[in-house]
Amino acid sequence: MLILIPFQVNFTDFHMESHPDCGFDYVEIFNGPYASSPSIGRFCGTSPPTNFRSQSNALRIVLFTDFSMSEHGFRMTYEFNTQGKTFTLWFVFFYIVYLW
Repeated sequence: MLILIPFQVNFTDFHMESHPDCGFDYVEIFNGPYASSPSIGRFCGTSPPTNFRSQSNALRIVLFTDFSMSEHGFRMTYEFNTQGKTFTLWFVFFYIVYLW
């Protein structure tokens, strides 16, 4: 028996290269574990995805960068509840690009 445990994702810091179509650096989030899962959206600049809850126990989070400009990156937490306990995990991604 498979038990699905949805979880909450919160971006606490978000600084990616800005572009109207997120054409250079972006984070894309899929509601499921596969590239064919429904896309929640592409996010760039300083407007992170709003706090959201997964519909299952899996999300696919893809970072794309062209390495031409540098920004701070992002911080996020994800939180889930099981057996009456709440667990919070942190993920930090910072990148620095040097052009020679």
